[in-house]
Amino acid sequence: MQVKMQRLIAKTLFVAGLFALQISYSRAQSTTKDTSKIYTTVEKSATFPGGVSAFGKYLGSNIRYPSEARSKNIQGRVVLSFIVETDGALTDIKAVNSADPLLSKEAVRVMSGSPLWEPGTQNGNPVRQQYYVPVSFTLPAK
Repeated sequence: MQVKMQRLIAKTLFVAGLFALQISYSRAQSTTKDTSKIYTTVEKSATFPGGVSAFGKYLGSNIRYPSEARSKNIQGRVVLSFIVETDGALTDIKAVNSADPLLSKEAVRVMSGSPLWEPGTQNGNPVRQQYYVPVSFTLPAK
C-alpha cells in the first residue's frame, strides 16, 4: 500500500512540475519582446541626435551634389525610407521616390553614414521604426 501511495505522490508531483513548467514557459513567451516588428506610428518617434536642425546641418555638410546631375541641371527631391533600429542604427535605406537615380544614390550614401539616432519608443521600450525623409537637391540660380 505504501508503494502505491509513493507512486501516486511521485506522479502527482511530476504532473504538477510539468504544469508549473508550462505556466513559466507561457509567461516567458508573453513577456518576450517582438524585436522583428516594425512600427510606423509610435508614442515617441525616432530622432536624429540634436534634433531637426542638427539633421539639416548633417545633410548640408555631407551631401555632395553629383557632378553629372549638376552638369545636366538635375534638381528635385528624393524621399528616403529606412528603419531606425532599437540601437539607433539605420537599416534598409532606399529611395522610394526620386527626381533622378543620381540624386537617389547620393542621398542613400549620406544616410548610410548617419550617426546613430535616438530610437522610437512604444510603451517605454525602444522599437524598430519605419521612417521617411525628404532630401531636396537644389542648384543655385545662375
